[in-house]
Amino acid sequence: MALKVFFCLLIVVPLIRGEADYIQPPQSEVPRLLEISINCVSETGVDSDTLFKLMTWTFKKTPNTSKFMYCFLTKAGFADSEGQFVKDTVVRLVGNHKRKDEFANVIEECNKTPGKDKFDRLYRVVGCAHDKSPILFSI
Repeated sequence: MALKVFFCLLIVVPLIRGEADYIQPPQSEVPRLLEISINCVSETGVDSDTLFKLMTWTFKKTPNTSKFMYCFLTKAGFADSEGQFVKDTVVRLVGNHKRKDEFANVIEECNKTPGKDKFDRLYRVVGCAHDKSPILFSI
C-alpha cells in the first residue's frame, strides 16, 4: 500500500498547487523517508487513506493526523521536539534553488507560529509553510 501512495504522490501533489515550485527530496533520502512514514503510520494509528490525504493536503485535522505529522517530521530530522522546523536541515533540502532565500524566510516566519501543544504547533507551522512557501516538496 505504501508504494501505491508513493506513486500517487508523484502524480497528484504537483497538480494541487500550481504557483509554487515543486521539488523532490534527494533520491538517496526517499527510502529512509518512506520507512519513517510507514513506522509513523503504525505508531499513530492513521490509515493509508489518511496518509494520502496528508501528503496531498486534503485532510481533516485530527489528533492522529497531527501526531503523524509530528512523528514523521521529527524522526526525519526536519522538526524539533518543540514543534518547529529545523531550519538549516529543511533549507538544505532545496539545494541551490533560485527561491531558496524566500523559502528560508518562510520557514523562519512560520516557526514563530504558536500552538496548544507540540503537535498542534507543528501542524500550524506546517500549514503556514504550506500556504506561504514558494517551494513545496513532492515525493
